[in-house]
Amino acid sequence: LDAAETQQVFLLDADFIPSASLAALAGGIPLASRRVVVVPAFECAGDHEPRDLDELKRAAAKPFHVERFAPGHSATDYERWWTASRPYRVRYEHKYEPYIIANKTDLPPYDERFRGYGMNKISFVRKLHDLGVEFVVAPRHFVIAREHAPSTSFKATYGICADPLQAWRISMHWADFEKGLERPVCRRTPPSRMRHSGRNVARDRRAGGKTTRGMEKTRLCLVDATTQHHGI
Repeated sequence: LDAAETQQVFLLDADFIPSASLAALAGGIPLASRRVVVVPAFECAGDHEPRDLDELKRAAAKPFHVERFAPGHSATDYERWWTASRPYRVRYEHKYEPYIIANKTDLPPYDERFRGYGMNKISFVRKLHDLGVEFVVAPRHFVIAREHAPSTSFKATYGICADPLQAWRISMHWADFEKGLERPVCRRTPPSRMRHSGRNVARDRRAGGKTTRGMEKTRLCLVDATTQHHGI
């Protein structure tokens, strides 16, 4: 974040492709203080990623991760998003980790205790909530990634052969992190948030160690939520 040269940043994993409509936001968007824009995330099978809302409706795209790890994105309320014509606020829920556009001055630093895979984005978004930041979901805009198998980093941290010492380190860091927080959180995900037009939502296909694609710089900076940043 310190290296970003723009007033606004887009915190996003590097394997996601923005919808065509998001290009209109590249010049920056009006954002009140302590408010971030949530851009809903989807995943799809096959070689073609939908680029607009009509294509997304026709594709077999599903909300990102919400079957295997419901807290990560369910608070976005996908069921409401499909018919929304105006931005809407959502309540922070425990372990929410959406992709967001924000004023850089509203953002705290990432907690450097969470190095490598696990809890880095979750702790960052939890800190935003603790600072009183509002989460506002953007209608019609989205990002999408191809489904893929769990990464080596995921397996090393959360897989059946994961190093138990690493899991212990993360849990201890999280316990220390929570001691410094003040605001309560909602820890229950309503079942309606976990549905997507009557279909089961996607399985987790989370990857770590991504690199950022080079893109031409404009006024909005895209920050890879894992390790790196580049302008778009």
